[in-house]
Amino acid sequence: MSQHQDPWKAEYGSIQDFLTAIRLPVRNLKNQENYDRYFTERDSDFYGAGCNTANDVLRLMNDGWPEGRDRLNELRSQITNIELIPRDRRRKPTRSNIGDTLDINAVYSGRFDIAWRVAKRQTTQGPQRIDICANMIAVWYDHSDVLFWRGAAAITLADLLEQAGYMVRLVVNFGGEPSIIDNENYKAISCRITIKDHGMPLDITSTSSVILPGFFRALGLAWANNHSPHYLTSGVMRVGTGKVEPDEILASHTIRDHGAALAFVNDTIAKLNAQAAA
Repeated sequence: MSQHQDPWKAEYGSIQDFLTAIRLPVRNLKNQENYDRYFTERDSDFYGAGCNTANDVLRLMNDGWPEGRDRLNELRSQITNIELIPRDRRRKPTRSNIGDTLDINAVYSGRFDIAWRVAKRQTTQGPQRIDICANMIAVWYDHSDVLFWRGAAAITLADLLEQAGYMVRLVVNFGGEPSIIDNENYKAISCRITIKDHGMPLDITSTSSVILPGFFRALGLAWANNHSPHYLTSGVMRVGTGKVEPDEILASHTIRDHGAALAFVNDTIAKLNAQAAA
């Protein structure tokens, strides 16, 4: 049975675990009004993607966000340094217009030339695991696109690394201090959610959750109010950084627009290739 986690050290092994936690009873009843408003009050400018409430965010996570996928694919097509050094000696899935399994995300985005996957033998240096952490929090006055581009950078990098034979784990985190609370001893919030673990595929739900600004701005803030043992009088938090593990590639606050997202992916790939060549 799911239980509340302490919001200053929360970790969830999957998106579903996080969504289950959001539906738990509010821990401090004084936060009920703050929690409810994320599911009832309309705030489309804040949530982005045409979402008015947290329920709209949940729907797009399940159904996919076509506009977001199109923008994500556009970013993917502009990556120039994609000749990653492959790292897997085993049979590795490659993409073509015919094969063994169908990638429904590629079909939805019109990329029929790479919609099928077929396993082929690769002679390379051996498998390697890479961990990516996307810090998905922004100040309230930032446009929702700031969070979209940060998530798009993390998803694009994960996709490219997986295609090159790396085993990628993608985590999103958010953290910071509640702006107004009723307890001076309250600890800063830190929440980590594993979007995909090593060896797991990226699907519509995992991809959409990372690029949807409302994943934090609706669901994340609702979760903070739901799990806090203290009264969060404003229901929001100041921007901070949640827990980042050693050796994780961090998609940080510096990624705020298309250009920064593009640079992050290209620079990271260049660094990994340099390390592999050395």
